[in-house]
Amino acid sequence: MENQDSMIRLKLIRCAIACIDEKGLHNFSIRELGKRARMTSTPIYNRFTNKQEIISIVYNLITNSFIKKIDSYKDLPTDEQLIQVVALYLREINKHPNSAELIFLNPEKVESDGPSAQTVFKEKVNSLIEELNHKHSEEFFLKIWSQIHGTAMMIKNGIISYNYDEIYKSMITTIKEAA
Repeated sequence: MENQDSMIRLKLIRCAIACIDEKGLHNFSIRELGKRARMTSTPIYNRFTNKQEIISIVYNLITNSFIKKIDSYKDLPTDEQLIQVVALYLREINKHPNSAELIFLNPEKVESDGPSAQTVFKEKVNSLIEELNHKHSEEFFLKIWSQIHGTAMMIKNGIISYNYDEIYKSMITTIKEAA
């Protein structure tokens, strides 16, 4: 019975992610989750206290996955790490465009079991820029940060598509220009 309960909980979490990705965080509801999971709200409330608990679980799941992936690049050369971390961030925005508000912009208070993805990402980008030893690291940080978020918003809003090769070329150009 416990195994079945865990499987239903996992199904509901996956459905919650899909629901948020499709309709946005502000349109996410237990009713929408029930429709997507093809069940009434009773089994949902039997497994979760409320909507906020589900949102917190989704937040922590995506955030922790993102942070683990960032850590997987630590053995790469600094410039390559920077490119891969930025590409990962943009890939996550592409994969979860409406969850990006929750994960990276965090407009609502979410109970977290660790640091936010946005904080880890910003600290990682900043430390990589410092490692690259740029004379004007603050200016370089602003340039990179603007490039990242401009691209992220264009991907999120469907203006451009995620394209790893283009991101790679663009980041290489920016890094070389700053050297």
